[in-house]
Amino acid sequence: MGSLWRAGKKLSLVASAAAGGTAAALIATSDDPATALRLCATVPHRLLRDAVTAANIAFDYEYSLRGLREGSIEREMVKHEVHLRSAEKLRDLCFKNGGIYIKLGQHLGQLVYFLCLSFLFE
Repeated sequence: MGSLWRAGKKLSLVASAAAGGTAAALIATSDDPATALRLCATVPHRLLRDAVTAANIAFDYEYSLRGLREGSIEREMVKHEVHLRSAEKLRDLCFKNGGIYIKLGQHLGQLVYFLCLSFLFE
């Protein structure tokens, strides 16, 4: 187990160094270093927020619906509650990330055929 832990630490160190080097090269060779620096600082935070929210929603569905019989009234009620919680999480994610995420949320809100009503009204 110890060697696996050391390998994970080495991999994360190498990945961090590669990402940092790539960001530094991008900033150094950019026509507008201030904008490049801002992008290199904000994009990873947005992507991390996206991943955490997606995992949170997936686990919420997985654990909330666990053990409930398919087609039962109780399962449908719990699923509706999970839909509402997930819609709120996605709305909050779009507001936190701002910019294009807000436009994406507005566009998805127009897709009546794609999303359930819980997501459309949130």
